[in-house]
Amino acid sequence: MTNDNQIILALFPNARGFGYACMNVDEKKILDYGIFNARPLRNESQIRRFKALEKYHNPTVLLLRNPKGTSAQSKSRLTDFNTIIKDHTEPRKIQVYHYSRQQIQDVFEAFGATSKQAVAEQLIVWFEELADYSPRKRKYWTAEDYHMGVFDAMALIITHQYLTN
Repeated sequence: MTNDNQIILALFPNARGFGYACMNVDEKKILDYGIFNARPLRNESQIRRFKALEKYHNPTVLLLRNPKGTSAQSKSRLTDFNTIIKDHTEPRKIQVYHYSRQQIQDVFEAFGATSKQAVAEQLIVWFEELADYSPRKRKYWTAEDYHMGVFDAMALIITHQYLTN
């Protein structure tokens, strides 16, 4: 299958659950995006939500966050999450790619975006439909904006496209 016929589903786990985005590469159109809140934060509920997204969108490519460089607690949860996802997707012949935070930063630096806020602003330039979810600028004492997970997932898609084309 060529890149022109791909449906890409990106999952970006975070402290709330995960942000997700689905894109049809052929049409360069975002099909779906959102945040899944898992309370309590456990992989079981996240896996159920992933399976529903996978069944609905039938992706050919799945993008996941590489746990390298994260805290020990997060790394363990992300590694378990990625392993379960890989085991689920293997029989379905879904290509799975992992990208680290550093790879995403390196790609977006080429576009002049050197912070998560700048990445989100660049994504809004490229995809106007995301403007309603524009994250507020973070102060060092505030939590990350609720919608930042969507932008993290979209950044995974752009990183994949940039590194594979």
